[in-house]
Amino acid sequence: MAEEPTNPPAYVRFDQKQREEFLSQYGVTSSVQRELFHQLCNSWRPEVDFDQFVVGRRAQFDHVEQEVESLVNRLKTARMAHFIFRKNEKGERLPKGIVLCDEGSDRYWFHFLQDLIQRACDNPRNPFLTLNLLKSRDVVLPPKLIEVLEMASVAKTPIEALAKTEKLLMLTLQAETVMATSQTLSVLLTFASSKLRYLLKNPEVTAAASRLLNLGLNDVTKRLDDKDSGFWRGLAETLLLHRDDLLADRRLHLDLSFFQAAELFFTYLTNQLEEQKKVKEQAQERETDMREIEQLVLHEKEILLPSVALESHLTLLFKDKYGQEFEDFREQFMTQFTQAGQKSSLAPLVVLGSGVVHRNNLYKHFLSRFDSLQTLANQEFLIRMGRRMRQPNNSQELAFLNPENMDQALREWTEKNDAVVHELLSKHKLLAEALIHHGRTNLGLASVDDMRDLMIRFFRPGVMTLRRYQEMYGLDVQTLYEEAFRRLSVFSQFWRRLTGRYRIQAEEFRALALPKERKQELAAEKRSRLSVAGAKDELPIENLSPEEKKKRRQEWRERKQSAPSPSKPKETSPVKPAPVKQYNEKERETAWSSFKDTVKKD
Repeated sequence: MAEEPTNPPAYVRFDQKQREEFLSQYGVTSSVQRELFHQLCNSWRPEVDFDQFVVGRRAQFDHVEQEVESLVNRLKTARMAHFIFRKNEKGERLPKGIVLCDEGSDRYWFHFLQDLIQRACDNPRNPFLTLNLLKSRDVVLPPKLIEVLEMASVAKTPIEALAKTEKLLMLTLQAETVMATSQTLSVLLTFASSKLRYLLKNPEVTAAASRLLNLGLNDVTKRLDDKDSGFWRGLAETLLLHRDDLLADRRLHLDLSFFQAAELFFTYLTNQLEEQKKVKEQAQERETDMREIEQLVLHEKEILLPSVALESHLTLLFKDKYGQEFEDFREQFMTQFTQAGQKSSLAPLVVLGSGVVHRNNLYKHFLSRFDSLQTLANQEFLIRMGRRMRQPNNSQELAFLNPENMDQALREWTEKNDAVVHELLSKHKLLAEALIHHGRTNLGLASVDDMRDLMIRFFRPGVMTLRRYQEMYGLDVQTLYEEAFRRLSVFSQFWRRLTGRYRIQAEEFRALALPKERKQELAAEKRSRLSVAGAKDELPIENLSPEEKKKRRQEWRERKQSAPSPSKPKETSPVKPAPVKQYNEKERETAWSSFKDTVKKD
């Protein structure tokens, strides 16, 4: 249509005097209707709500509904307005909206034809509104406004798209031109269905359909009330194939509109099958394209793909292919592959602050980074312990004050040195899901019980609660203290033992020692990791043959059973500080002389 529905007609912009002159030209003399016209113009919308407009003016005018209807009908006669109707529960047509338009405009003809079609489709006994029927009633539509609707467009998606426009259409059914608008195609389909059902209720027509379909009469009668598209498509096709014979049978009293309904319904159902097939193929192709991106992330050399790089891959590979639908494709991909669904609590691609990682790689990647951090953490806190020993009152070294300070220090150090590890430790539920997925996918473990040896490293036994950072890193402060003490000069070691500072600090750090049970677990974990490191667990289990899956599960159970029990570890007991002997003055002088002689000899 040439005219946009959002553009008001010219008279809406007139001032009051111009509108009065305009109304006089069309014989509107009633003062009430003139005032209502001004208010309609002032309230202009592409469709003015009839009920709202009337209710707001009942206190101002008597019989306002009748006055509005009379005014709009006068304007309709002048081809400048239309009612849009709705049906009430009794099936009566009532005004729903008011459309104001320029004289003889595209909008006028659109709503004019639409109203005629809706009236014609009210009763299944009516014929279709054809071009010849309009001519017989001396109704002439502007030919330039009418577009031909190809039968290939009689399908759900094209009809829904057309319904957002205002167009006059014509389509050919049984060699006759049937009129339609872009917003009445669905009405015509309902009308066609109703007409077929209505005429097929005739026992003679039902019997004829039964013979043609080679189905029992009772079966056909029952299926006429069904919505089985396969049955109706087959029935419509059969009716069309035997049209001439059916028309010639005077007992059936069938006319051309019955077969027009059959053709329209058959065309729609056939196009729907093709559309569904095409949609299915497109969905499969989209799924394949999305899987391509997933595989790209899965096999990313650096494991962690920056989010910017993921967006770049999407754009480079598929923006040209999908064109205007690219954003929809991208949004579908992000929803389907980066958001957890009902079937899985872990999305195929996990979006972290530092980038995107495939769920098959997430725990392995985290573990690799954590193992590196663990070595660095031991070195870092050994240095801090050295400073703490040399400067016990240093306010910057508060990590060794109590367990809470130690955990806070490790947490802050982790955040500073590895954002990925910090994020996953902060999201312990995500870490647990990644661990479980790793156990199932890469190790073939069937139950959480089988994963106990994996989970115990980061989670407390029997619960999904993270261990303290000190326990996860395995930092035994007493061991750190002994190591830092051994790194002191011989003189410093001697002096600290002599003055009792060694004993005092050793006692001070005893509260930060790892529990004996945790030390045993750490020893068992280390042996288990060494065993697992030698196993070929690189490929996800879904890529293995049934024999390889069975072998992997068996290997895991054997490693688990052969690993020494954590309750009986074979590890060296921590070195206990030697008891500090109290020296008198003479003994101290002798000790100093002996220490000096030892240094000179060295």
